[in-house]
Amino acid sequence: MFVASPIARSACVTMARAAARPPRAPAVALWKQAALARAYSSVSAPITAAEVEAAQMKWAEGIVAVGAVFTDGGDFKAKGKEVLDDLYGYASGFDVLFKPTKAAEQAIRLTETEAASYMVTGCVPEDKGFAITPFTDVRFDNKGTLLLSDSATAMGEYYFADAGDGITKVEYTFQYRRAADGSLKIVVHHSSIPYKK
Repeated sequence: MFVASPIARSACVTMARAAARPPRAPAVALWKQAALARAYSSVSAPITAAEVEAAQMKWAEGIVAVGAVFTDGGDFKAKGKEVLDDLYGYASGFDVLFKPTKAAEQAIRLTETEAASYMVTGCVPEDKGFAITPFTDVRFDNKGTLLLSDSATAMGEYYFADAGDGITKVEYTFQYRRAADGSLKIVVHHSSIPYKK
């Protein structure tokens, strides 16, 4: 069963209301139709592989930026919140499922506060602040990407370089949805350390 997102429903309701109104001056009507078409198409446009790769690069840059702010003695918690709001669906009104790499006692995080705790420390006692390690580089290696009509899911391995030239390989699955502004937001994040025999 298909359930339209609140954003898509809002765009559809707005378009229906606009269609039900009496005709206006041609210039105003054309402007309004164009604006509605832009709003609807930006939300409903299929997600591309290039957009997923761009979102992954933005995520990598965000993780490195949080660590840099921490190293410089800045407000790394505010930077972490900014990165979460920018890259994940929390601020866009999406539910987010977050399963971080280095969490055992509370392995699944269902709120932004819990995700922020993992990234920069906070409300969960086991958290050490993953993003404040700090990392100097993050590289994604997608093994496959599923492009669906309203979401995209990428799976692969990513590599975290730390300040001591160490490299940590982690396995990931990220799912993205398009927000009202057209940007991609992470709605599922699952990371794990590779299994060792």
